[in-house]
Amino acid sequence: MFPLHLLLLISGTLAMNCSNSDNTFYFNTTTGVISMTMKILQENITIDDKAEDSLKCYWASRESYVDCTSMNVTSMNLTDCRTVQISFVSHSISKLIFNISSSTCEVTNCTETAINALLREIQDHPGGGPKKLRKILNIRSMCADLFNNNRTMGMMFIDIERGLIHSIMNISFTGESVHYNLRDLALTVFNLANLTSADDKMVHITAPELFPENNSYISEIWIPIDALQNIPEGKRKVGMVTYKSPNEFLFKEELVRTRVMRIEMEGRRLKNLTTPLKMKFKLLDPIIPVNYSLSCQYFNEYGTLFHTGNISLPDTVFWKTDGCVTKINDSVVECICNHATPFAVLLISDLSVGGVHWQVLSYISYIGCGLSAFFTAVSFLTYVTTTNSRGDNANSIHVSLSGAFFLLNTSFLLNEWGASLDIRGVCIFIAVAIHYSLLSCFTWMAIEAVHLYLLLVKVFNTYYRHYMAKLSVIGWGVPGIIVGVSLAVKDIKPLYGPTKMTMAETNQTNTICSAIAVRASLGRQAWPGRTSAPSWV
Repeated sequence: MFPLHLLLLISGTLAMNCSNSDNTFYFNTTTGVISMTMKILQENITIDDKAEDSLKCYWASRESYVDCTSMNVTSMNLTDCRTVQISFVSHSISKLIFNISSSTCEVTNCTETAINALLREIQDHPGGGPKKLRKILNIRSMCADLFNNNRTMGMMFIDIERGLIHSIMNISFTGESVHYNLRDLALTVFNLANLTSADDKMVHITAPELFPENNSYISEIWIPIDALQNIPEGKRKVGMVTYKSPNEFLFKEELVRTRVMRIEMEGRRLKNLTTPLKMKFKLLDPIIPVNYSLSCQYFNEYGTLFHTGNISLPDTVFWKTDGCVTKINDSVVECICNHATPFAVLLISDLSVGGVHWQVLSYISYIGCGLSAFFTAVSFLTYVTTTNSRGDNANSIHVSLSGAFFLLNTSFLLNEWGASLDIRGVCIFIAVAIHYSLLSCFTWMAIEAVHLYLLLVKVFNTYYRHYMAKLSVIGWGVPGIIVGVSLAVKDIKPLYGPTKMTMAETNQTNTICSAIAVRASLGRQAWPGRTSAPSWV
């Protein structure tokens, strides 16, 4: 048994006669500050819980997570210094359990193995509503270094958090909405069973606020009615989440300029919407640095799901712009998106290419491609005129390879022009020509290699009947079969047509004619005071 002195700061007055113990428990009813220091079996445990700050726990100076059962502090006599008994329960490398007064506390080291086990247990037993969500928020707050330095743990937390939000949304309630304030986030569940009061075919709702003083930063959302009409009335629940801090969504030092907001639909995802969502964000800081711009982006949480117990992390950016359009009006940013996920407005480097420079780059491309086409034509004519009448197989192969290169260059020269016509048939024809000529270049280069092997290595017994005819069938026929099959399935899945491209590290796009199945890109996408028990009990 270990004595623990309860040191009370009543209305700012310090009970000095309680400060002579190594084990102290401070509780300020005015500011809501709780600070606790104790030593159990030579192990130092420190807990700091402030109403306006993150909850922290340290076990021998290491970040740890503490979870206690309910402690009735309101029944204590707050005018006296009380002695509360601590009893040791169990101790291991990563976990320490002890009893304090009427509460049992469990301290867990912030190691990947120990915290992973805690999160898995919560994921397997999601019942408990807001209490479980508050628990994982406390875990992340106390083990901030672990989650900030370990992407897998960070994505695991986001996935479990989303599941618990859906679990809360399944709880029945009366009225139009129910609100939960969990300090690190605020969640409001809206019942949209009645759509007759909506105006302009959109349902207007407001994101929940964390603190009254942050009212000026509350986001507004308009959800299209046509996305809800096919959902049974009893299932038309929308969960809106506002996060106090964007830290759990920051994996690559992204610069977030608004509150992060999450939109969830009970039991399903809102995606590929015919009528897009509309959101209005108010900037936390309206000053935009030089060479930076604002961009509506969503967090790519569905690209990192659980697969057989593991998390698959993408090599691409975590924040993306697909399906979102950005409109800016002073300090308000309007985001229009065709799906619902966590959203925010990010500050991105504005490395856009000016109109003059873009034109210069186009001229350079045209000149370079034109020169290449010219010299491949010269090579083609040279090989044709110098071909031996008795059958020079090497020259014939050179002719075919030069012809494939010439076709590739000329079709590429017509690419931007074909895309600008806005005629899908023309664009498909050019895309097919580029694909066919590129494949032909590969096959004829392979044939060149095989022919050189026969001439330089095998040397003898290299005569084959209808040699060039067979090579021509392979060189021109194999690409034709591949392109033909791709065209044949156009009614099932169109593989050719206009494709948007983005210059590397810029937010500028251009449309070209190419194979849609191979989503080519030159860079990233441009679319583009406390009176209750502490929070750990």
